Amino acid sequence: KFNQIFKIEEVWVYLGIIAVSTTIIAVNISSMYSPYDAFHQSFFYVASLITTTGFGLTDVNEWPELSKAVILIITFIGATAGSTGGGIKVSRLVILVKSGMRDIKKAINPRSIETVKVDKQTVEEPVVKGISVFFAMYIGAILFQGKGFLKPQTFFNILNANAALIIIACGMSIVMITGGIDISVGGVAALVSMCCAVHLDHKGGNVIGAIGIALLIGLLYGVVQGVLVAYLDIQPFIVSLAGMFFARGLTTIVNAVPFNVEHEGFKALKNYRIIMPGFGSINKKGEYVDAYIQIGVVVAILVVILFFCVLRWTKLGRSFYAVGGNQHSALMLGINVKKTKFLSHLICSVLAGIGGMVYFLYVGSGSPSHASGMEMNAIASAIIGGTLLTGGVGNIIGTFFGVLSLATIQNIVSSAGLDQAWWT
Repeated sequence: KFNQIFKIEEVWVYLGIIAVSTTIIAVNISSMYSPYDAFHQSFFYVASLITTTGFGLTDVNEWPELSKAVILIITFIGATAGSTGGGIKVSRLVILVKSGMRDIKKAINPRSIETVKVDKQTVEEPVVKGISVFFAMYIGAILFQGKGFLKPQTFFNILNANAALIIIACGMSIVMITGGIDISVGGVAALVSMCCAVHLDHKGGNVIGAIGIALLIGLLYGVVQGVLVAYLDIQPFIVSLAGMFFARGLTTIVNAVPFNVEHEGFKALKNYRIIMPGFGSINKKGEYVDAYIQIGVVVAILVVILFFCVLRWTKLGRSFYAVGGNQHSALMLGINVKKTKFLSHLICSVLAGIGGMVYFLYVGSGSPSHASGMEMNAIASAIIGGTLLTGGVGNIIGTFFGVLSLATIQNIVSSAGLDQAWWT
């Protein structure tokens, strides 16, 4: 395309690439870069130059052999110059050259992000670990705490009580997969429950309005924290810590006194039960009692399914894993790292808002002390499910079973008649 427009012979195009690329390498090496950084930065700039100036050679397989050789020669010269200045051994130079060749092939092809695959370590192993921990815990409860854990309703009660935590832990997992963390989710859930309670009881609002408030609070938190973390490069722990304090303080400002919600429409929704046919049991009076779940469980399961599919089969999900695994490599693949980080925090906060609404449906009241410690439970659930704090590894299904494992421990402590301090 370049030749057709400017009527320049092909050889001069390659010579121009050589001149500009060599200049870039020289500038990088002389700008106080370490040899390793200079080497990889040079690859990035060369690849960007070739893919953005309209030569039309967007796939490395389309390159003529001459241009391939030219780029590899320039790369070797740049690596040699950087290695000589830094005193790196020949063996290290060979490693850098091989690594660079892989980088440039990926960076040259803007479609390379579509070929990024999530390996077994990031998907299958965390799921197996999370499920194994849960079943080991539940079987232990059956063996040592009696047959109460054999009743299906016991398991459904665990789901009912922890639906909000499941939703919030899913958002936490996404942030942790990208290498970040968000400890404001408990405060956001408490703020949502208090604002919704005040809206329904004191302001005469309706349930639809309460749901809108929950989503709005989560969205605003996600936008603010996402911008601070992704675009201003502030540490996520500091940002979310400030967010947690702000949410807790704002909850007290909205209403400092705990109270139960008496709104009729809300109470009807809170007490609504979805019968699970075939899972009922006989109580002590000899009566058959249907097993049931609450609406929050349905919402939690839908969230788990949705974000499992997002992480497993979408470009966005692969970007989360890539950014968490190695930000520099993700950038070389053409991934917008800042946007990916922003979206991870946005999703986490929105899920915290949804989780806060589900939590509010379960407790039926507003209180400044609501959801206390939920952020730590969400982090613990994600880790039990196989998500790494360092990022790049994790899975929503594993997180789901991590929540169930923590809830089972809590039930064991309660069934044994021990003080709740053993749980906390």
